[in-house]
Amino acid sequence: GARDLIFPHHEAEIAQMESLSGKKPFVKYWLHTGFLNIESQKMSKSGNFLTIREVLEKYDAKTLRFFYILTHYRSPIDFTEENLKNAENSLKRINDFVLIAKNSKEKVDKKIIEEAKKKFIEAMDDDIDTPKAFAVLFDFIKEINKKGTGENVYEFFSEIDKIFGILSLDETKLTKEEEKLI
Repeated sequence: GARDLIFPHHEAEIAQMESLSGKKPFVKYWLHTGFLNIESQKMSKSGNFLTIREVLEKYDAKTLRFFYILTHYRSPIDFTEENLKNAENSLKRINDFVLIAKNSKEKVDKKIIEEAKKKFIEAMDDDIDTPKAFAVLFDFIKEINKKGTGENVYEFFSEIDKIFGILSLDETKLTKEEEKLI
């Protein structure tokens, strides 16, 4: 639920459900999210809202998921065309990088990957800090782009995608420009 449901709303729900179930635990964890704003105004049932179906007419589901991941779950999200476009472009950069890595015959030093993985996990362990986790990944991409990528980088990003399901790992064709980068 959103931040406005912190107390006593969820405690009342727990009490009701556990009394009905004979004290069987209702849930183990509650996550209280930030509000979703549309063009800097709080989204509401009274008219200022978009349906997911409407958004998916313009953007694919992976872009929408990535858009949400880029903001910490407790922070408000401003749902704007510009922010969605930025998420789409950032996700394309990651996918292009991963596609190049997939087609590379090289290997990147394991230490570099292990360090990035460690920092990524630390960010996720810190209250699911996805913005920080993706900052680690973008720094990693920047570093690897200077040195040349490798197939073990693809394996690393495949692991990350098991968590988020945002990458286009099944694409296999490179453009002429991307082939030059390998």
